[in-house]
This record gives sequence, C-alpha cells and structure tokens, in this order.
Amino acid sequence: MTDRARDDSSPATIDLDGVDDLFGRAERRDRVVQLGVVLGCVGLCFVRPASSGPALRVSYHAALAGLAGASMASGLTREPFSDPKIAAGGAAGAAGVVLALARTTEALDERLHVSLVRAGIDRPRWIIAAMGIAVGAGSLALDRLATARRHTLVEAEAAAVTAPAHSASTPG
Repeated sequence: MTDRARDDSSPATIDLDGVDDLFGRAERRDRVVQLGVVLGCVGLCFVRPASSGPALRVSYHAALAGLAGASMASGLTREPFSDPKIAAGGAAGAAGVVLALARTTEALDERLHVSLVRAGIDRPRWIIAAMGIAVGAGSLALDRLATARRHTLVEAEAAAVTAPAHSASTPG
C-alpha cells in the first residue's frame, strides 16, 4: 500500500486548513444572503400594505415569502443539513408559513402603524424600519455566534480525530 493510499484511508489525516476554507466560503455566502434578507426586510418596512392596492399587496407578501425562503435555504445548507432537498423543503415551508400568516402580520403591522401615529410620530414607517434594523442586527449577531460555536466544535472534533490515541488505563 502506498503512502498516498494509506493517507486517504486513514481517518487521522484531516486537513484543518480545508475545514477552515470550507467554513470560510460557506460563512461568507451565508452572511451575504442573511444581510440581503435583513436589508430586504428593512426595505419592505417602508411599505404600508394595509393602504396598498391588491397587486402591491400580493407583491409585498410574495417578497416577504421569498426572503423567508432564502433565509431558510441559507441556514439549511450548512452542516449537518447539507442535503439540497432539505434546504428546498425548508425554504418552501418557510415561504408557505409566511404566506399563510400574511393577513395576520398585515393586521399587526397596521395596528403598530396606527399606534405610532396616535402617539404623535410623524413618520411611523421610519420607526418600524428602525425596529427592523435592530431585529435584523440581533439576528445576524446571533447567527455569527452560532457559526463560531459550530466552527469551534468541528475544529475540536477534527483535533480529537488527529490526536494520538491514549490508553484508557494509564498508570497513575
């Protein structure tokens, strides 16, 4: 058996640089998608669907569903959910839930808008967009923490595989 064949079959030869590169590319892609979703949602905060016509309402709800689907698909393409069928199913499910709850969320949006107007706020959609930015930034920060934790766990797992095996019965 050649050294190359032995290296390929040995579980103790995990390329940690490859793990870092894989996480780097996936993390960059996910961050771009998540940032796009947050910015898209903030942009949609400026639309008041209750005072819009039917065509704009349908477009608004479809855009929200698309953003939810993109966010879900992005999250489900990470390990351990690397199967594209899972990502597609999750994206379709998220979009469906957003569309199913469209009237409810629209009613809540209108109540918030009216409450802000009654409180004397001149531009309530700006306040709603600011709340959207705050929620989006918090979501991105939590996602970054979760990704860092997952990366640490994968590195620890890889290090455990590459570490020399010690006997369980070491002299004390």
